[in-house]
Formats: sequence, C-alpha cells, structure tokens
Amino acid sequence: MKIPSTAALQSAIAEAARKVFTELRAAHAKETFYAFALYTNTEASSISATANTEEGLIRRAREYEAREKRGLQEHARTLRWNPADWAYHCAGEEHFEEAQDILDARPGDLDDDDDNDKEIEARLAAFIAALKSLDKEGLFGRGKAREGVVLLVMMGDQEIKLLLRCAQQLNPSKVYKRFSEPFLRTDAGRFKGLGSRKVYETVGVAVSRNGKVLAAAGDEYLFAFSLPAKREILKLKVDSLLGLRAPTLSPDGALVAAGWQNLQDETGGIRCWDIASRKTVWDIGGQESGIVSVDFSPDGASLASASEDGIICIRDARNGEPVRKLSGQMDWLQCVRFSPDGRILASSDRRKGVWLWDAQSGKRTGEIAEPGDYLAFSLDGKWLAVASGFAEKERVASIWDVTRRKLVKRLQAVAKSRFQVVSGPDDYEDCQVSGVAFSPDGNLLAVERSWPGSVVLWDWKQERELLWMNPNYECLGGVVFLPDGKTVAVAGRSMDGPPLLLWDVSKALK
Repeated sequence: MKIPSTAALQSAIAEAARKVFTELRAAHAKETFYAFALYTNTEASSISATANTEEGLIRRAREYEAREKRGLQEHARTLRWNPADWAYHCAGEEHFEEAQDILDARPGDLDDDDDNDKEIEARLAAFIAALKSLDKEGLFGRGKAREGVVLLVMMGDQEIKLLLRCAQQLNPSKVYKRFSEPFLRTDAGRFKGLGSRKVYETVGVAVSRNGKVLAAAGDEYLFAFSLPAKREILKLKVDSLLGLRAPTLSPDGALVAAGWQNLQDETGGIRCWDIASRKTVWDIGGQESGIVSVDFSPDGASLASASEDGIICIRDARNGEPVRKLSGQMDWLQCVRFSPDGRILASSDRRKGVWLWDAQSGKRTGEIAEPGDYLAFSLDGKWLAVASGFAEKERVASIWDVTRRKLVKRLQAVAKSRFQVVSGPDDYEDCQVSGVAFSPDGNLLAVERSWPGSVVLWDWKQERELLWMNPNYECLGGVVFLPDGKTVAVAGRSMDGPPLLLWDVSKALK
C-alpha cells in the first residue's frame, strides 16, 4: 500500500481548516476570534481544530468563577491558552475525516526512535504549512484584523518551547511577540542533563542507601547510573509494561524495583531487575490496581508497596511475595517510606494524613494529621518531611519530629514562594507539589512542584528560600539529593530531554 505524501496531508488539513473557520466565523459573527489552532496529540496521529473568542473566554471564566471565587479576570487569564476550555474546541470534526485517514495510513509508532521523531516532525510541518497557506489566502484577515488572531499548532501534552516554535512560524512578529511574552521564562539554577536524550518522561528517581547508584523510571524506560561517576549503567526499554514509576534501589544498589500500572485495564504490579545482568529477578503482576509507591527496607530484606486501592503490603524482597498486609485501608494512598533504621514505615494519604507503622509487626503506632502526597525521612531518622499539593490550600511542606509526632516547621513552599513561575497551556491547576527530599546532613529541603516545573531549595530550620531551579521542562516528577550534598537529581518531562537533570546547589552551601 502506497504511503500518502505529506503534501496530500497538508492539502487535506488546509481544506478542512478552511471549512471549520469559515463556518465558525459565520455562526458567531458578533464574536471576536483571538485564536485558531490545529489540535493533535504527542504522536501527531490525530487532527482537529480548536478556536476561541474573547466572548467565549469570558463565558467559560464565569463558569469557573461560580465554582471557585478567584476573580473573573484571573480565571480568564489562566484559561486563555488552555484549549480544552475553549468555546469551540474540536469544532467541525467531520471535516477532518480525510486528513485523519491520511494520518492513519502514514507510518506510526516506529521501532526506531529517530525514525519516529522524523515522522512526527514531518506531520507537524504539514500542519504548519496548511495553516500558513490559509493565512496567505487571507482567511484570518489582513493588517490590523490579522494581528488580532493567533494561529497555533497545539498538542494535548506539549512543552512550551514547541508551542512557541510553532507560533513563531505561523504568526507575524507583532502577534508572536504579544503571544509569547507570558510564556518566556528565564532558566534558573545551574543544571545539566544526565543520560540518553529524547526519553520524554521520567516520573521517579531514587538513590541507593550506600550512595553508589542512582535510578530513574519513566513510562517505558528504566535507567541506572553509577555514583559518583554518573555513568549510565542501565538503559532498559520495557515495552510490555505501561505506567512504569516509583523506582527504588536495594541498599547495595544491585537491584532496582519499580511499580507499574496498565492504563488500559487499571491493573498493576511490581517488577525487580538485577542491574548488572539487566535480567528480571521477579515480577508480581495482575494486582487489582496500580502500584503508586515502593521502597526497599534499609537491610534489603523487605519491600513495601502501596497501591491505588489503598493497600499497603510488606513483601519479601527476594521474590516480591506478600509477607503481611497492613490493616486500615487508606483512601488516597500516595507514598510509603521506611525510616533509616528500618523500624518505621510511613504512609501518606491525601485525605487521612500520614500513618506510622511498626515495620516488623505491621501495627499502626501513630499518625500525623497532615494530608500528604510525598514523604522523605532525614538520614538520621529524626525528621519526616510531608509535601502536599493536591488542593491549593495544601500546597505546603511540613517537617515533623518523628519521635514526638510534633510539627516543627510548616513551609508555604508553593503558594507564597518568592520564586514565581508563569502558567502555560494546560496549567490550570499549576504549582502542585510533586516531590520532597532532605540533604544528607538534614539541613536543606528540596521541594519540587510539578506544573509548570520548578524546585525550591530551603534552609528549612530558618524558613528561608535559598535557590530556585526552573529548567523550562513541561513538568517535574521526582527529586532526590545525591550523596555529595551539592547536587540534586530531578526527574521530569521533556520531548527532547534526558531522563534526569542534575542541579548544582553548591552556591547555597557557601
């Protein structure tokens, strides 16, 4: 079967987009269109149109304001470039049937990553060329009228830099400048990439207790690096597993385990690999729900797991088999962590707070009344950091005295940070906390926020922000200090980026 050309794709998209915009303008002649875009996914394997007007924006802002009083203009500002909330999102889908047939006939999901990237780029080029041809016709107006409309190619999961690249190609310089100014963020902090590029996303990072291995996990990849050399010693693509996340290393750094979730049937499991041989040691699949967190005990004999259905399980680290399930199911279980001496297992819940368990008997020994998403013990076991950020009022990091179960400090680590980050598309619930880590000496605390992706370093005892890291990644999903105490490893999502970023925090130690 002959593969359709990109020229044919461009022609079909242009014809469909012309019909959609013409119909929208005729049906809403009294409204002011400020944006028209082609909308696709990260593989550029789907195609539709999306558009918005100033009037449509205000209508949607009023809907949000009725649910949450933040001010009409604040809602409008946040929603302006969020296509899923546009008044005419996916308008005229029937017109794109021919273009979609051509996309379906093009090669997709190629085994070679470079070939796959080239195909995606070819599709994006056709999308852009289609809009440029319509713009040349004058479909979107001329002169002052054209300056009021921003043309875009938007993805459901998109980095700012790709959005801006497409916008720059599609719009006059005045239009692009006005559009891009809110999104241009200055890189902050001294950081560099670690590992193979174009991984797209890692959602967890861990360091072995002996300080010799660093690991990261993403949807399909598992990575390991030797320390202090930072040499990549494992790059494993695991096609059979979906939603790979929450890596943990055995104390000696020989084994790495990660939870996974099959997003199609919502089952889950845990797999453990030997890093040196790259072979699977054991695999526990078919769990009733996805595994959200796993942690090796300090002696390496046990592995704790937490699942989305609220079950905490202590497993035999040799084979993954359950030794005991802890009683008292949690509602929104997020994280489990062993204390450095292995006596305590802490679990966090977005509703019920943090529960503390005797790791040997499995009995609950106490609780901390703090909704939690992410947990971190200081290396001496004295402090427990709880980071939460699912709801706006909970976007904090708190430090607790483990022995006395007493709150020591509460850091407004996001909402009141002096390091502000501009919101971008799909960032309506921006600034959600996504990770927390103590420095080896326990004096510093790194608090990570997912959207749109930054880390703030705190002298937590003095409640003082020291440094800010903003790598301009789409989002961040894991943070840990390296044993040198001068470097923070950060996991995140970037179309072109490596699996990890290493942030130099030595400036804060001077």
